[in-house]
Amino acid sequence: NFVANLLNRYRWIAYLGLAVIVYVAITMIYHGTIEVLPLIQFA
Repeated sequence: NFVANLLNRYRWIAYLGLAVIVYVAITMIYHGTIEVLPLIQFA
């Protein structure tokens, strides 16, 4: 597979993708917590 060979040759691409995924996940958790927190406090 072309993409698999590319990721094996250039490891930094895989780490860059992982960093993007982690950043998006942390951002979603943070904004989701802010959005839901007022609803939980008054329940």
